[in-house]
Amino acid sequence: NPEPLRDVYIKGQVRYYVQNKKSVLPPNCTNKSYFIDLQFCEPDSFCSRIKNPANYAILKQKVYASQQKKAPKPAEPGSPKAIEQAWETDYKNNPNSGQFDDFVKEQLDKFASRLQPHHKVLDLGCGKGRKAEYLAAKKLELVGLDTSKVAIQFAKDNFKSARFINGNALKLPFDHDSFDGIAAISLQDCLDKKGRKKLVKEVTRVLKSGGNLLLIVLANGDTSVIDGEEVKPRTFLQKSGKLFHLFNQEELEDLWHEYELEIERHEKKDGDTISACFVMFAKRV
Repeated sequence: NPEPLRDVYIKGQVRYYVQNKKSVLPPNCTNKSYFIDLQFCEPDSFCSRIKNPANYAILKQKVYASQQKKAPKPAEPGSPKAIEQAWETDYKNNPNSGQFDDFVKEQLDKFASRLQPHHKVLDLGCGKGRKAEYLAAKKLELVGLDTSKVAIQFAKDNFKSARFINGNALKLPFDHDSFDGIAAISLQDCLDKKGRKKLVKEVTRVLKSGGNLLLIVLANGDTSVIDGEEVKPRTFLQKSGKLFHLFNQEELEDLWHEYELEIERHEKKDGDTISACFVMFAKRV
């Protein structure tokens, strides 16, 4: 102002608004004498939707609240969704993710010897498809399934002798008695207790009577992969968000009691580190 406002005027205005019981809104945004001439307003996308500055804050709060409701809540650590996300992250960041070494090849060879040419085989938790491709080379008809979109896309881009599907091993998109053989390597030990039981039901549903199963899981005593907190007996929530369960033989026999079982424990020491797993060949009776 060319001349400072007098104290009596300012106090009078304040007294008026204090004594006035009626709520009085500030001038509308289009009032030239206030926001336009004073040049302190910077219009944004909300301004076209309001007339009065008081409505600006109200509208913005409503939009923010709506966005918060729509925003997906982070998955609970150790939940199936969180575990799935951890594996997806691993496949994105680690080109060599997924166990496929000479030991696994040896077990796949034994598994294939129990099958006939052109038998239909499901690789459950196929990862990036290397195991499925290896079995397909033995004149078997292979389908690979994994929850990871990244892994399945890699498999589709690089391996053409098998069919790959993005899906859930606990809710298989196949009819009853669809497969002559199923391989599940490093899968059941990555599930919680409920998931481990559900896997047995789904495998039994889609595996033909007399069909063959190959299962490889971590065994009690393994120290090669564990870096997290023991959240349940022999079940560890890893720093990465993955879940690993260390089986004992009695547990495997109880879960797969409807099958004819051949179970072997394999253990290898490297200094203080112990790599231990169970290899189970089973036939559905």
